[in-house]
Amino acid sequence: MRRKPSYVRDPGNFRSGIVCPWPAGHASADEVAQDAHYLPSGEHKSHPSPKNLWTFGPRKGKALCDTFDETQWPLLIQTLRQAIVASCVSREFRGRFPARVWAYIQRGNEPPKLHEARLSNSGHGWYHGFPLQYEDQYPEDPHGLLRNAPCAKITDH
Repeated sequence: MRRKPSYVRDPGNFRSGIVCPWPAGHASADEVAQDAHYLPSGEHKSHPSPKNLWTFGPRKGKALCDTFDETQWPLLIQTLRQAIVASCVSREFRGRFPARVWAYIQRGNEPPKLHEARLSNSGHGWYHGFPLQYEDQYPEDPHGLLRNAPCAKITDH
């Protein structure tokens, strides 16, 4: 029998980040962006991986991601990298990489939805992402940097 986790975050207990300009004295955003990659997390998936790319295990309180065909991943990686270059990043860094990155994803004719990518492996620059479901989850943006956030336009096949 599975053990109940000792702590599960209440869905209302979400710490939004703060979008900050790229820090001086750090490797350039262009250099860092080239090493950033998207790697899905099973905690945010509503379905198992068709090719065992993630361990399926959605967690209570985690935002469930849209299903993106693997052919769309290069666009998601490109958008992640563009968001880093546009400085849609948090002030917290782990190694060379910002801990959080924000970009929009638009599916079909739906309005664009803000997504947050979180660094899951600072040694390799791997990020997983999820949609922000409520405006109170949106990051603070004192410098107005999200107006430059890229938007991936996903077409359904």
